[in-house]
Amino acid sequence: MPVTTYLNNLIIHMNTGWKVNFADVPEVGIPSQYVYVPSTQLVIGLANGWAGPTIEDKFLLVWPSTDIVYSQLQLKPRGFMFWDLKDEGKVVDGKPFVMANQLKEMYAL
Repeated sequence: MPVTTYLNNLIIHMNTGWKVNFADVPEVGIPSQYVYVPSTQLVIGLANGWAGPTIEDKFLLVWPSTDIVYSQLQLKPRGFMFWDLKDEGKVVDGKPFVMANQLKEMYAL
């Protein structure tokens, strides 16, 4: 599945919400209800260079400038974020992976 398609599904489902049956655990003291995250408040976390192929494909590494077609997102999230500045610029597939630059290029497309 293309990354943009996956993100469209994720953002729409987060925005629409899902029912959480809190009442199934009476000790919690919260009634069952729908929980949702409006797209305007959703920040999607991405892994940077640490998630490269050297750790046996256990994590998804997305190259935003080529894998995400921002203009095709039906609902726009508030933004994208990444963590671990230590791994910015780490060489992945033979080239430096700088998530900050990747995100800048994605927004420019």
